[in-house]
Amino acid sequence: MGRRARTKPNQTLTEQEVIEFCKSRLAKYKVPKSVVFILRFHAMPQAKC
Repeated sequence: MGRRARTKPNQTLTEQEVIEFCKSRLAKYKVPKSVVFILRFHAMPQAKC
């Protein structure tokens, strides 16, 4: 399962920074073992009733 997050313009993050942040706030079994960075989020159409 993946989660998305955005950074502020001109802000950089490393994989280790994200993992350490998660370790300080999540249960051990929920901390990701790896992190994938993407350049853009694509808008996904959502059906609304």
